[in-house]
Amino acid sequence: MIIGGPASQLLAGRVAAILGEVLALCDYKTFPDGESYTQVTAPLDDKVAIIQSTPTDRDLVYLLQLLDICQESSIDLVIPYFGYARQDKIFKPGEPMTARAVARALNPFLKEGRVHLVNIHSPSILNHFCCPADNLDATPLLAENVASLGLKDPVVISRTREQWPWPGLPPPPWERIAITCRRPASPAPRSAWLLKRSTSGIETW
Repeated sequence: MIIGGPASQLLAGRVAAILGEVLALCDYKTFPDGESYTQVTAPLDDKVAIIQSTPTDRDLVYLLQLLDICQESSIDLVIPYFGYARQDKIFKPGEPMTARAVARALNPFLKEGRVHLVNIHSPSILNHFCCPADNLDATPLLAENVASLGLKDPVVISRTREQWPWPGLPPPPWERIAITCRRPASPAPRSAWLLKRSTSGIETW
C-alpha cells in the first residue's frame, strides 16, 4: 500500500501505478485555528510506504500524523525533499542541529522501518535515523531529462567541488549531467568553479 502525503500526492500516485500497488485514499484539511488534520480512509496493510516531502513545517506535521496512523504497520518512509537538511551543522553556541532534531522526531515510528531520502544535502543526516536509511540518487533521471531538451551548452549548478569525490560514490552530479548532455563528436564538457563557503546558517562567502 502506498500512502501519499499532501506534498507528494502526484509522485505517490505515479509510484503506485508503476508498482501496481494500492494508493490509499486520504483526507487532509486545516482547521480554522490553523491545526492540521489527517485521515487515511482505507484499511491499512501490514506493510505501507509513505511518500511525503517536508518543504514546510505544516508538511512535517502531516508526516508525523501519517506515521502515527501507521505505527502498527511496517513502514517504508520516502522523503523526496527533506526539510531542514541544510541545517545539519551548529555554527554558534545555542543553535540547534535541526536536521538531527527532525530525524529524531520521526524515529519513534521507524524502529522497524526504513527511510529513503533523495540526494540529501549531507549524507551524515542518515546517521541520525534509528533504522536503515538510504540516500537515493536521482541524477541519472535528471540528466536524461536535461539531455532530452536539446539545450546548447547548458550550465549546471551543483554542490561545491571540495565536497567531492566521496569514496565509493559515482562521479559528482554535475559531471554526470554534463556527460549525458554531451552531443556526439562534441568536445569534453567544460567546467568552471565558484567557491562558496557557509559561515553560518544564513551567511556564505
